[in-house]
Amino acid sequence: MSQEIDLSPRKILSYLTHLERKLPQREFRLYQPSVSRVSGVISSALLTEECARMLAFVGLDDYRTEVSYAPLEDGVAGNISLNDNAAPAVCIQVADTHRSNWPATLATLAHEICHKLLFVNGVYSSYLGMMNEVYVDLATLYVGFGELILQGYTTTATGSKHLLGYLTMDTYRTTSVIVAAVRCDGSLSDGLLTKHCDDPLVLETLDLWRKHDDKTRAVSDAYVALQRPAAERQRNLRVLRQLLERYEQQYIDIPSQQTADRLFGEQDADALTPVAAFAALYEYNILKQNALTVPSVHKNLEAALYSFFCAMKKEQHDLPVPSATEYCCPRCGRQGRAASGKTLLVHCPCGHHFVVETHPWNPTQGQRAEREREQKQVAAQESHWLEAMPCWLRPLVRHYLKKADKKG
Repeated sequence: MSQEIDLSPRKILSYLTHLERKLPQREFRLYQPSVSRVSGVISSALLTEECARMLAFVGLDDYRTEVSYAPLEDGVAGNISLNDNAAPAVCIQVADTHRSNWPATLATLAHEICHKLLFVNGVYSSYLGMMNEVYVDLATLYVGFGELILQGYTTTATGSKHLLGYLTMDTYRTTSVIVAAVRCDGSLSDGLLTKHCDDPLVLETLDLWRKHDDKTRAVSDAYVALQRPAAERQRNLRVLRQLLERYEQQYIDIPSQQTADRLFGEQDADALTPVAAFAALYEYNILKQNALTVPSVHKNLEAALYSFFCAMKKEQHDLPVPSATEYCCPRCGRQGRAASGKTLLVHCPCGHHFVVETHPWNPTQGQRAEREREQKQVAAQESHWLEAMPCWLRPLVRHYLKKADKKG
């Protein structure tokens, strides 16, 4: 019967969550057998009485008890007849090899009774195969038979060792800690809760569980703690959008509108009269003088765009360069799409003229800007460093710095 199936705490919790939804919720307590130990052969009367008590413990006291020891195949500790829920009796056989082993008998009864409990509550399917046994073994601990399982699945009788159950002992012990913490709500002793459990995440979760009286609030607080960095990033994106909207309005939309008005007025760019065309070129020569001075905010935006792209590229190596073929009118917001690699003058139906740039964004431009920025920072540091030196030493240091730059 021993299969040594090892379950992670996450898998254990997945099974227990399903059992919690399916099984009737009763006040949890650990089952205490009528006698703690039996010397010699176990009588049929004691076996029947204990089986009836265990059935009543899990709410199956309406069934008649038919239990006996019987010769079974090697490796089989017990079996139960699962006919239908209407059958009036629960028929269980326990292996003859356990006739003098009370702990193993109790553990076997707990396992077979939980087979019936899951069958009655719809947690059983012939298609599940071995998964049925996993559910049953975990259910024994969930309903309160944990101590019987931990004591009876590894026992010594008449000098021989019996290893029972389908799961590893570490799985049973971890499950017993989780069940005791959750179903007893921390009322059991620390020694029992942490008995043989060395999984650091389970122990950390146990400590967190016992610190909070309101478990639902604890989960909410945990979710908030996990999601707070993402919420801060969402906030930063909202701030960034507001800044970009302000930037777009101040440095793109308004100047674009003013430039279009001064060059074209109310006329179409393709239908300007000769004098109007000359006047537009005159305005161009005036405006281009102002355009020679690029506000630092534009350079900062380019550098920030490049830095952000590089940071994403480190995380996503296949990140493509973003497309720039979509556009919208600065005046009315009308959207459109243009072929890539173009610089187009668009005359919107609203009457506004504006220029669309669809050449792919070139990260190397940002790279050059970033390199220039770094060079300026280095130069400023060197200048500050030289100013602090004695005058007679500065020419010599400058000489070696120039030689180093040439080698670099």
